[in-house]
Amino acid sequence: MTHRINLKRILGDLGEQLTAEGEIQMETLTVGDVSFHFRTPVRFDVTFTNTGGGIVADGTAEATVATECSRCLAEFEMTLAGDVEAFYVQPDRVEGLPAEQEFELIEDDKVDVEPAIIAALAVDAPFAPLHAEECKGICPTCGCDRNVEECACEEEPVESPFAVLKEMFGKEGNEGDEE
Repeated sequence: MTHRINLKRILGDLGEQLTAEGEIQMETLTVGDVSFHFRTPVRFDVTFTNTGGGIVADGTAEATVATECSRCLAEFEMTLAGDVEAFYVQPDRVEGLPAEQEFELIEDDKVDVEPAIIAALAVDAPFAPLHAEECKGICPTCGCDRNVEECACEEEPVESPFAVLKEMFGKEGNEGDEE
């Protein structure tokens, strides 16, 4: 799917701006192992500015999504929002751009803003979404949701990965257990 914006009005005038607002229908955004299912269209508000060397896009995108809590696996809804940033150039102006410069081409006086919107949402998507900061998660022994019920399982103490260092350097941080 694409969402093309016509930039013809600002292409010839340095400093000219064009604001585009709209909605894009999306189904799912997957970032790493996490999937976000769109419950509302993605709303965007982007300003395009002619800088002479190209067109800079700057704006915001936002939607309501459903995903799984990474601790308890319960589905919940959240707002996913991001800052849209992009750089567009005419095909005849690509030469001379720095090699590290990311850009999209302006074709027939139009640009597709959808990839920049998807990137904005992906960058701001949480790596491990939580339905609540205080989520207790699922018991690794019996599998009950600790937010709903307490279980009788005893947590096994986990040895610190730094225990070996404590043995090497002692409690005070000096080498060995000498005092």
